[in-house]
Amino acid sequence: MSVSLPDLTTLVCGANNSTSGDLGDSMGHIRNSLYRIQQELPLPYGSNSLISQVYAPFLVRSILELSFTALIARLDPFRILTLRQVQLQGSYSSNSRNASSIQWSGDIVSREGGVASWSSETKLEKMSRSLLGEYQGEVVWKTAFTRFVDKLSEKSCQGDWSRELQQTVPDSFLSKYRQEAATLYSSASKGIHHEFVVPVSSYFDDATLRDMIDTAIKVVSIFSAVVSFSEHALYSLDHDSAINIFESLEP
Repeated sequence: MSVSLPDLTTLVCGANNSTSGDLGDSMGHIRNSLYRIQQELPLPYGSNSLISQVYAPFLVRSILELSFTALIARLDPFRILTLRQVQLQGSYSSNSRNASSIQWSGDIVSREGGVASWSSETKLEKMSRSLLGEYQGEVVWKTAFTRFVDKLSEKSCQGDWSRELQQTVPDSFLSKYRQEAATLYSSASKGIHHEFVVPVSSYFDDATLRDMIDTAIKVVSIFSAVVSFSEHALYSLDHDSAINIFESLEP
């Protein structure tokens, strides 16, 4: 029996209206990968009826990594296009760590932390381009979130996620959901690296894994919906579509 999956890939990757060119090609690959990972999730997000204690942490981290890579592509395509060029070289090795690869610390969350400095003395290389860093927070996330919440209010959205966001002030939006993403990424990584020497069920019972999956979908859905309200983002959905998909993903 086929299962109709919630349209997570469209919310994350945006409108599929340009598949030509280098960026479109890379986005198509990310879109297909995310959809295939989503299929492996348990219902209602995917097509599996059971939650695997071994497999679920991998799926959670994959959802985070693929989704945030897609958002980097939509907000900072230079990062993806340069990585693409490196990976197309005959000298590129899949057997060793590559300096140009997307890294959680650096590309998604800022290594430096702190606050954005707009001093004329601040050098460009000191302004982190991390997706969830403070500089992106100032130039992208705060304004986009404000527009997003205004639209939620206009549409009288009453889902739990929507109500939670309407109670979040723009200045705290990024730090709040960045922390949720970072905590989840760390938890999922423990399951992937198999560092436990006690039964995995002691830490990853079905209820915990279900909560991790729900949180992963929630966090990436929030950032993906908000990004369509940024004037700087590529592949943006129209506002009504972004919110409709966002609300449909809440279990």
